[in-house]
Amino acid sequence: MSYQEKNIALSLLAFVILVIIFYSRVSEMYAIGRFDGEAGLILLGKTGLAFIGVGIVAVVVLSVLYSVLYAAITGDSVQKEITDERDRMIERRGMQISGIVTGIGLVAAMIALALGQPAVPVFIGIVMAFGIAEFISAIARLAMYQLGW
Repeated sequence: MSYQEKNIALSLLAFVILVIIFYSRVSEMYAIGRFDGEAGLILLGKTGLAFIGVGIVAVVVLSVLYSVLYAAITGDSVQKEITDERDRMIERRGMQISGIVTGIGLVAAMIALALGQPAVPVFIGIVMAFGIAEFISAIARLAMYQLGW
């Protein structure tokens, strides 16, 4: 597995765990009415920002842990991280896929709002759209590496 594939897999693992935690936590908070009223939307915004911050920290921590484990197991403290045109092309394709899926999710959210759905479930749907987009993009990039595209 190449350096890029390992980074994709680590990011995917961190993101899947965080989306599961976020969805379960926010769904629970919504069910008990924590997001009712104006203060509830402020809490929802803060929860979303916390999710983004925790996500960034989780990816960094997993990357550092992986590097430490890699060095401990192999005895080699430096991994080969050569990036070529193929890696850049795969990354671009992954970003395109992510953008398309995210765009579909955002349009679906706007339609849901236009049809009278409450803001909180729509916000959760938007976050889930980003999560699904990242998941599909990561799987597609891993597949491209495995297929040699």
